[in-house]
Formats: sequence, C-alpha cells, structure tokens
Amino acid sequence: MEFNIHDDDGLSARLEVIVSEADYRDTLHKEIETQRKKANMPGFRKGKVPKGLILKMAGEQLRNQAVNSILSEQLDQKIQDEVGRIIFHPLMQSDPSEYDWSQDGDYRF
Repeated sequence: MEFNIHDDDGLSARLEVIVSEADYRDTLHKEIETQRKKANMPGFRKGKVPKGLILKMAGEQLRNQAVNSILSEQLDQKIQDEVGRIIFHPLMQSDPSEYDWSQDGDYRF
C-alpha cells in the first residue's frame, strides 16, 4: 500500500492512497472461504460450492469489502504514525461506485 501526502496549506492536506492487489488478496481469499462454507446452492453439497462460482456471484461485493477493510486499518495506522492527532477524519473525494470492483488490480483513493 502506498501513501502520498500532499500538503495543501497549514491546516489541511490531501492524502492519496494506492491499494495494490497484493495488499487485499489474503483478505479477499478469507472472505471467499467464509462465503463458500456458508453457501447452499442446488447441485452442490453445503460448503462445497466452487470458489469460482462464489467469485462470479459475489466477487464485486467481496472485493469491495476486502479493499475497504484493509484500507481503513492501514489508513488509521498511517494517520496515527505520521500525524498523531487529527480533528476530522479524512473525506473521500472519489465516489466508490466509479471503481470497477469486478476485476483484480490496484485501486487509487
């Protein structure tokens, strides 16, 4: 995960975060396994649904959850390490619906 801090003025700064596929891959696979164990689909025994089918059905949502969870953990840690105390939590400038969550890859926030 890459963090770039751009100081706008003395009171505010802009933080650019790039989340690479390697950062969220493990979290995504854990989420897939959790969903796979819960899945109950006709033609498959309970908990034996293939990973590919889980990804096809809920891949975007699971990828979104994985990226957001790793982003919030790392962002909070980075802010505490670099800045210390903040007055407001960061606001996202980009809309999460703009991203293509169906494909693996890097995401820039």
